[in-house]
Amino acid sequence: MLWQRKFIVLALAVCCGLAALAAGCGYSIGTSAPAVLPKGHRSLAINKVDNPTTEVWLEPRLRSKLRDELAGRGLAVWSDPSKAESLLNVRIIRLTKGAAVKDKRDKTLKYEVEIRLEGKLVNAKDRTPLWESGAIMISEFYYSDSDRGTAEDMAVTMAVRELADRMGQAF
Repeated sequence: MLWQRKFIVLALAVCCGLAALAAGCGYSIGTSAPAVLPKGHRSLAINKVDNPTTEVWLEPRLRSKLRDELAGRGLAVWSDPSKAESLLNVRIIRLTKGAAVKDKRDKTLKYEVEIRLEGKLVNAKDRTPLWESGAIMISEFYYSDSDRGTAEDMAVTMAVRELADRMGQAF
C-alpha cells in the first residue's frame, strides 16, 4: 500500500514538472497565439467570396465561419479591407447535392452534399499572390431532407477548417 502511494505521488510530480516545463518553453493550449502570417501581411480582410451557385446563404455563412475559424486559431488579425495588409479571396467552385446511395427501386437511401472551393491570399497594396490553398473538396452525407441543412453547414465548416489548416501549414 505504501509503494502505491509513493508511485502516485511520483506520477503526479512528474506530470506537474512536465506541465511547468511546457509552460516555460512557450507552449500553450488555446487561441492566444499571435498571427502567423508573414511580417507586413498580418492584418487580414476577406476581400471577396465568388459564389457562382444559386445558394444565397452560402457566401455569408462562409465569411462568418472563416472569420471565426482564423480568429480562433490566431492565424490573422482582422482589419477593415481599406487598412488590411493582406486580402483573402475565396472562390466557391461548386456546391452539389444529390443521391449517393439508391436501392433496387431507385429510392434514395443516402444523400451527399459536396463543396469545392479555393482560397487565395494577396498583398493588399499590389495584389501579388502570397499564398494559394489549392482546391478543397469536402463531402458530407445525410439520410433525409430534414438533415440537409445540417449536412450543408457541416460541409462548409469542414471546408473552412481545411482552408485554415492549409494556411496555418504554409506560414
